[in-house]
Amino acid sequence: MTDSYEINVTSRMTFPLLGDKNFAQWRQRMADQLKELDMWWIVSGREPQPDATSTEPTVVSALNKYRRKCYRITAKIRNSMEPHICAQYNADGYDEDPALLWDQLNARHKKALGLELYFFRRSLFDCAYDTHGTAAKYVYELERIIEALREADEEIKAREKTFYLLNGLPQSWREW
Repeated sequence: MTDSYEINVTSRMTFPLLGDKNFAQWRQRMADQLKELDMWWIVSGREPQPDATSTEPTVVSALNKYRRKCYRITAKIRNSMEPHICAQYNADGYDEDPALLWDQLNARHKKALGLELYFFRRSLFDCAYDTHGTAAKYVYELERIIEALREADEEIKAREKTFYLLNGLPQSWREW
């Protein structure tokens, strides 16, 4: 179902909506999108909210700007979800604190993220030259799986990549 939905947040980036099975990729793309739009600082907690009790015009202006930014962040995150997931995150409190929305999404999908990582690691180990027919298709499939792991903040070192590459070669090629 995820494949049938797409989001075009800006003219520069298109990616699938958050579905039941793509949290790792969605999270990385959404974080990159928020960084590009200078909104990540609020979500990550590094941009504090201006003093809401102040009456000084510059602080009041900064607070209004901060709140508008929070609304845009929350809307951007919600608009990038499939409808059945978005319906679970419609509380008004998220508009005031988009970091809370981000944290709750991460908490809800933590188990699923672990399963996705396990699946991709297992797929990397099971990837074999024989099932892809050509060296180019085999290497492309390895790169695709490694990229999915990278998007989930998993680091694949060059030695590990070499291991997986050699592991999937036919037994007859292992005469070294």
